[in-house]
Amino acid sequence: QAEDDLYIYSYDIAPNKTEITYRYQGKEYSLTSPLLGKFNIENLSARAKKTAAAELRKISILQPPE
Repeated sequence: QAEDDLYIYSYDIAPNKTEITYRYQGKEYSLTSPLLGKFNIENLSARAKKTAAAELRKISILQPPE
């Protein structure tokens, strides 16, 4: 995995929640959701990737070039 890629590091599907740990830019981020099933992990991950990409664009717009 490339350092800038957001990817699933681990997950746990419990009877009442799903816990997902992502790695992104060398850091770990956790997400807990009431949605169950591997297909929901994929859906949540797709949204997390879009959110991360949008945040990076926002940061690059707000910070003046060096």
